Amino acid sequence: MQSFIDNCNRGWPKNFQPYNKICLDECMIKYNGRLKFKQFIKNKPVKWGIKCFLLCDCKTNYCLKIQVYTGKSEENSNKRPTERIVEIMTMDYLQRWKTLYTDSSLLLIL
Repeated sequence: MQSFIDNCNRGWPKNFQPYNKICLDECMIKYNGRLKFKQFIKNKPVKWGIKCFLLCDCKTNYCLKIQVYTGKSEENSNKRPTERIVEIMTMDYLQRWKTLYTDSSLLLIL
């Protein structure tokens, strides 16, 4: 499955150049089977499933990148998990003057 996601993450940006505004958000893919990294989020319409982070263009809703959350990372880092996700998802768009939006507020200009 990881190779499929890697292929998507390489191919999607080649097919589309995003506008000035991009959005980073989480989503749940409904899944009821057994899985080590299955998540429960009580405030989502889909409560049990696979948690993913999506980077999308705000104007067209085109998906630029996807990251599946597989649990806590074992690597030692001084950064919080949310900071690492933002860094991983937006590294291809640094220094390109894009405005990044999140759930409730404007986060930063890349």
